[in-house]
Amino acid sequence: MHTLPPSPSAPDTPVYVIVGANADSMYERLMRTIGRPDLVGTAYKHNNHRVERQVEIEEAISSWKRSGVQKRYWRLAGDGVPVGRVVSVREIMDGSRSRLGWC
Repeated sequence: MHTLPPSPSAPDTPVYVIVGANADSMYERLMRTIGRPDLVGTAYKHNNHRVERQVEIEEAISSWKRSGVQKRYWRLAGDGVPVGRVVSVREIMDGSRSRLGWC
């Protein structure tokens, strides 16, 4: 199965957060926001280039997550990178999602 990198979900105790940066411009904003401008340029310009470098890209994102900056996920949204909390089925069913302000 091929994915459109990068779109990993990341454990952010006790919830998961998903980053959707598959479009070319969003990918560039993501890499700049996480401090990896070296992963921007001709070799990463379009999705077909990034698929070839998926392991490298996902390792960079994983490294950023491990560095403890995941508390700054919401900065990504401010920089134009779609990001959101993944809610559980229980939260959806009991209405917690709307009480938490996630919809």
